[in-house]
Amino acid sequence: MSFDAIQTSLFIALVWGIGAYVSPLFLGSPDQWTLSIEIQRQVFENINYPRGAAVAVLLLSVFIVVSLLLSILSKKVKTWLSL
Repeated sequence: MSFDAIQTSLFIALVWGIGAYVSPLFLGSPDQWTLSIEIQRQVFENINYPRGAAVAVLLLSVFIVVSLLLSILSKKVKTWLSL
């Protein structure tokens, strides 16, 4: 019964973690970066649109794969728990 809540909280944490932009930008040093900050730097500071797009597609691909794995895992765990 609480498995749905755990799954939802993991998904929300994943979304926040992937989209982390403001905190590392303001609190971190220039040597620390996340993929969101790297995309912004490539597109707006370096004017390197192809690399920014490639990193964005990579980030999106990783997010989709992790989401699908989480979905498959949750279905297997629900089946196992219902036995």
